[in-house]
Amino acid sequence: MRIYPALAFATFGLLSCATVAIADQIGFDVTTGQKRALNKTDKTLVGTKQSIDAGQVIQRNSLGITILPPGAELAPGQFSSPKECIGKIAKISLSCSTCIDQASVKEARKPINFSIAVQAVSDLAAGEFVEPSKVKTIEKSVPPEQTPIEWLSNLRDVVGRKTIKAVRRGEILTESHFGPRGTILHPEEVKYFENNK
Repeated sequence: MRIYPALAFATFGLLSCATVAIADQIGFDVTTGQKRALNKTDKTLVGTKQSIDAGQVIQRNSLGITILPPGAELAPGQFSSPKECIGKIAKISLSCSTCIDQASVKEARKPINFSIAVQAVSDLAAGEFVEPSKVKTIEKSVPPEQTPIEWLSNLRDVVGRKTIKAVRRGEILTESHFGPRGTILHPEEVKYFENNK
């Protein structure tokens, strides 16, 4: 069985961003539908669990791992380990739950020694939809391979979402500030502003 980009994208599309892998050694097993630790013999596929804009550095926190059935094979150019693409630059915009392959990334011209995070620039109340004017992206002196896995690093993954707990000015936003992203049939409730269309 071969996994081609369209099929792989469909596999990721069926998963909500919140259930895709959240650490280098944890993956989402498509056979069992559960997260679990990786084994050395696992066939794996790397994709996004957060949005990545064209020109943005790929960070550890943006990636997830899908554990494929034992007989599956990756199509040429697809990544099976986050280490293959962390620190590289996205050639194209990648939405949440998209497979990453060699054609969608390029090497950075110089070593990258910072990470991007989304920071609140004003207080947010629990139950409030995040407006574009209340958040911004900032650079932190953390290498991409060490970015805390809970950080959110793209405004597309924050603006328009409803908080489930209060956020203080200056705080870095994480998935824990929001509820589940939902499913295809029952997606997360979001509000659309100019910046998240």
